[in-house]
Amino acid sequence: MPNISPANDTIKALMVLLLVAAWPFANFMYVNADVAFEFWHVVGYGAGTFVFFLAVFSAVKLIFRRKTSLHISLILCAFIIALFNFDNILLLGEEAGNIRQRYSGLVWVVLTILLMWAASRFANLSKAWAISVTAAAVMFVVPTVGYVVQELAYASQSAAPSSEPGISKPLAGVPEVRPNIYIIVPDSYPRADVLRSVYGFDNSKFEAQLRARGFKVSDKSYANYYTTFLSMSSMFNMEYHDKIMRPEGATANMLETLGAFGYSEKKHENVTIGNSNFVNALKSYGYKYVFSGVFHCDDSMDYCFARSWIFIPQNLSLLTPFDVIRSFAKWHFNWDISVPALMGTPLYLELPEIMASRPGMEISPFYMYAHLMLPHAPYRFHADCSEIKEEVFVRDAFVKDAIPYFTGQVECLNSQVIAAIDEIEAQDPGANIIVQADTGTIVLDAFHTPIAEWRDEQFEEAYAILSAVKLSDSCMDDIYDSYTPVNLTRIVLTCIDGVERPRLPDISYMVNGTWELEDGQPIGKVVHRDGP
Repeated sequence: MPNISPANDTIKALMVLLLVAAWPFANFMYVNADVAFEFWHVVGYGAGTFVFFLAVFSAVKLIFRRKTSLHISLILCAFIIALFNFDNILLLGEEAGNIRQRYSGLVWVVLTILLMWAASRFANLSKAWAISVTAAAVMFVVPTVGYVVQELAYASQSAAPSSEPGISKPLAGVPEVRPNIYIIVPDSYPRADVLRSVYGFDNSKFEAQLRARGFKVSDKSYANYYTTFLSMSSMFNMEYHDKIMRPEGATANMLETLGAFGYSEKKHENVTIGNSNFVNALKSYGYKYVFSGVFHCDDSMDYCFARSWIFIPQNLSLLTPFDVIRSFAKWHFNWDISVPALMGTPLYLELPEIMASRPGMEISPFYMYAHLMLPHAPYRFHADCSEIKEEVFVRDAFVKDAIPYFTGQVECLNSQVIAAIDEIEAQDPGANIIVQADTGTIVLDAFHTPIAEWRDEQFEEAYAILSAVKLSDSCMDDIYDSYTPVNLTRIVLTCIDGVERPRLPDISYMVNGTWELEDGQPIGKVVHRDGP
C-alpha cells in the first residue's frame, strides 16, 4: 500500500466502516418500506451498531498496532456483511434443498472466515480504499434512495376507499343523536371454550360479568383471518380481501422464521388503524375518531394516544445467526418476553392509561378504537395486575411454558375491561361498546402446520375468539350467533345510520406461517354461515 499518514488512514478506515455498518439498516428500511415502523428507532439501532464496531475497531487497533486502520476496518466490514446476510444463507439453503437449518450456523462460520480472509488480502492492494469506499457508498446509497423514493411515492397516493360497496339508502332516516362507539380489541384472546380446553382456564366469571351488564357474548364467534392486520383490516373495511400477496422474495422457510409478523403490508395496517370504510362512513356523520393502542398515529385520527410497536430489534435479529443460535440452545437461554419497558419507557399503553387519557364527552359523537397488546406477550402482569418483576424466559409467546403467564394476563385484562366498561357506562350511558379479539392463539402450533394437516382443535384455538357486543336496544336482535368481524362492523354501522347492509357469508380463511395461497386466497376456509 502507498504511504498514508496514520490520521488520514484512520479517517478513511472509519468512513468505510460507517457506511458498511449503516448499510444493513438502510437496506432494512428499504425492504420494509411498506411496513409502518419508527424511522428513528432504526437509526438508533444503526448508530448503536456503529458505536459497537467502533469500539471493536479501537480494541483491535490497540492489539495489532502494526496493522493499518484500513486493514482492520475492511476485516470488520467483511464480518458485518456476513453477519447481516445470515438470512440469505437460509434462503439459499432452502432453494438448494441441501442446507438444513441445523447446518446453517456452520456454513455461515465458514463463509464468514473466508470473507474476512479475502478482505485481509484485499486490503494490501494499492487502490483498496478507493474501491472499498465506492462499494460501501453504493451499498448504503442505493437502498437509502430506494426507501426515500418509495416513501415519496406512497405519500402521494390516496388510499382512502371511495365509497362503501353494496349498500342501500337509509331505512328510516338518520337519527339526530348518535351514540358514541367504543371498540376494545384485546390482542390474541381466545374464546372461553378454547381457554378451557387448551389453557385449562375458566373464563365463565368474566363472561357472566359481561352478560350482567347487557352484553351479548358469542359462543360461536370466529376470526375471518389469522394475523392482526388481515383480520382487522377486513373487519374495518367490512369486506374480505380480494387478493393476498406473500411478502416479496420470502420463501416458506423465512415466513416461518418471521412468524405472525411475516406479513404486515402498510396498506393493511393503514386500513386497520383508520383509513377504512368503517371510519370514513362514521366521519361522514360527524364522528370524531379517537385511537389508542399499539400502532402509530396517522392523519385519519382526530385524537391519538399510541405507542408504535417495537418489534424492530426482533426483526433485525432475524438477519443474523442469533435467532437460530437461540432456538438450538433454548435449554441454556431463551427469549425474555417479560420486558415491560425500553430505556424506562413502557412499550405499550394499557387500558387504564388509555381510559385516563381519552378526551371528554364534549367531542361527541366519537368512535374510539383501543387496540391493546394484552393478553399477548410480552408477559408483564400477574393475574392481580401487579407487574412481573422477574424475567420470563420461554421459547416463544405461545408455547406451553408460557400458559401460566398468558392466563395471568387474561385475568388481569378481564378486570381492566370490566372497570373500563363501568366507567364508560357511568359517563356515557347509551354508548355502543364492543370487546372484540383480533385472533386466537397458536399453542397447538397451527401456524407451523400445513393447512391440510390442521386438526379441529388447532383451527379452534387460532380462530375461535372473544366477542362481546352491546349496542342500542333496537339493534341487539341483529347480533346472531355465528357472526364474524367482517359482518359485525356492518351491523354496528347499520345501527348508527339506518343503512341496510347485506350480510356477507361468515368465513374463516385459514392462514399459517407458510402462506399457502392459490390465486391470491388461502387454500383452506371454514364457512360458518353461507348466506344472509
